[in-house]
Amino acid sequence: MKILTKKRKITKYIVMTAVFVALGYILSFLEIPMPAPITFLKLDFSNVMTMLCGFTLGPVAMVVCEGLKQLLWFFTHTTTGGVGEIGNFIMTVSYAIIPSIMYRFKKGRKNVVQWLCVGCLMQVVSALIVNRFITFPLYMGEGAAAVFNSVLPYMIVFNIGKALLVSAITFFLYKSLSRSLKYIFGTEESEITEENIISEEEQGENIDQKD
Repeated sequence: MKILTKKRKITKYIVMTAVFVALGYILSFLEIPMPAPITFLKLDFSNVMTMLCGFTLGPVAMVVCEGLKQLLWFFTHTTTGGVGEIGNFIMTVSYAIIPSIMYRFKKGRKNVVQWLCVGCLMQVVSALIVNRFITFPLYMGEGAAAVFNSVLPYMIVFNIGKALLVSAITFFLYKSLSRSLKYIFGTEESEITEENIISEEEQGENIDQKD
């Protein structure tokens, strides 16, 4: 069994954070525009990379990943003067922070589903707060409250749909990614159990029998 040493762990964090930032940035370009009256909203799946970063590297790396992604977008493609990027950062971190923290203590598919459901709820709540008190007032001035109320049902549906889609994709990817990282970098000592060792020995015996 390959052990994840301190040096390997640092390398893993740096390399994987950079990979998640790059993939998230690329996915940000694949935007799906929404119909009226919420044409200002666009669906993209870059948050999948942020959530996967949180599951594999932890909440601190997740925050760093999302911050770097939004900085890249701000310096290269912003059309909002940074307002949109700040709002996206707050909403994405709100969505991913609880699952990223809780996954460190309770893993397994059932727990992941629970944490992702909590994340979906946080996504919707934070999106409404950010748009009501940051985005809309900065763009629409005194008429912000009236406009916000007029599109509120559409925004709720949009954010629920987006959160569920991102969560579903994350759910189907996170386990395969976790196995791949353990194969490449090794297993942390805290994750090594008698069950894991026996499992690997059995796999080795099966390979020998095939040979």
